Amino acid sequence: MSWENAKVECQTVEGYLVKIENSEENTWIKSIVKGDMWIGLNDRQTDGDWVWDSDNSTLTYNDWGHNQPDYKSENCCDMWIGLNDRQTDGDWVWDSDNSTLTYNDWGRHNQPDNKI
Repeated sequence: MSWENAKVECQTVEGYLVKIENSEENTWIKSIVKGDMWIGLNDRQTDGDWVWDSDNSTLTYNDWGHNQPDYKSENCCDMWIGLNDRQTDGDWVWDSDNSTLTYNDWGRHNQPDNKI
């Protein structure tokens, strides 16, 4: 599922992609995550200005993986487990990604789309 499709699916049930404001919330999300997932963070309006989709608030807390965010074409944020990244030691981290990628495109864990 693309970032935009995930956003729309949340909106159809009067919700939004998760907003993570502090380490406690991030730890809780990590405890329930079952696979790669989009979060509500993006810089789609202005490259490098990461905001939360739910209320357009600016980023005050982050858990970016090593060398993230990276490419300018990657405007959305997902959580994934850094199995191949010695910097993350197999922990869930934030990763900038292209909003048009789908979980099947990633092939990281070969898992179905996940919802929390």
